[in-house]
Formats: sequence, C-alpha cells, structure tokens
Amino acid sequence: MKKNYIVILVTLMISLTGLGQTKSIPVNIDIRGRDCNGGIGLCSITKSQNTSNTNTLMYVTSSGELVLEVNYLKIPVEELMNLLGEPYKTTKSDYHFTIMDDLTLNEEIKNSLSLTESKGKIPKGYYPAIVVEDVVIIKIPLTEIH
Repeated sequence: MKKNYIVILVTLMISLTGLGQTKSIPVNIDIRGRDCNGGIGLCSITKSQNTSNTNTLMYVTSSGELVLEVNYLKIPVEELMNLLGEPYKTTKSDYHFTIMDDLTLNEEIKNSLSLTESKGKIPKGYYPAIVVEDVVIIKIPLTEIH
C-alpha cells in the first residue's frame, strides 16, 4: 500500500514538473565514475541529433532546475551504478546522484535550452535520483557561470 502511494506521488511530481518546463532536448550523458578527472559522477553531456540513440532527455523547469531523465536501459550497468551510487534494486526507487566536480554546459546545449549566457553551471553536490519505471529522474539547480 505504501509503495502505491510513493508511485502515485512520484508520478504526480513528474507531471507537475512538466507543466513548467521548456522544451526537452535529447542528450547523451557520460557517467564513467572515477575515469573522468578522478571524480565521481557526470563526465560530459553532449546533444544528440537522433532521439532513438539518446540515453537522456534534458530540460529546464520554470524555477531554473535542470532535469535529466535518464533511460537506464540505454546505459551500461557500470554507468547505472555510478549514476545511482549503488547497484540498482527493483524494490528501491530513491537514490542519490553524486557530482564531484562542477560541470559547465556547452553553448549548443545552453542555446537549445534557451539559457542566458551567464546561466549553465552544474554545481558539484548530491542530488536525488528517483527511479520511475525505466527512467531515472535527477533535478539539479543551475548556477551562474563565473
């Protein structure tokens, strides 16, 4: 019964998030763990021209949060473990995504998301990662680029 409430709540949150979003763009994310600059987390984000080959949809909400919707069926098991911080379990939906180093979005992605020139830095930190069906949803506040 409790699990049903959690699924309903998460679905409602996703629906409400979608109301304030700009257009989503297909991207591929690279989450190699310690292979990128010795840190854990997001190594790179590149825009994809083909949505069938992409592993992630990205958009910015009206409140300025960057949302990554990662199709975990399209990333290697090792990257899924790096994304969730632990092995995926079908009985668990709440995880934490760790970014050890700041990452600045490239100009192509910033333009596609209609971000201002000064906005577009993903700060290092710990962010909730919620698994809903075959998608991991991560919300990250964007900060100013200095």
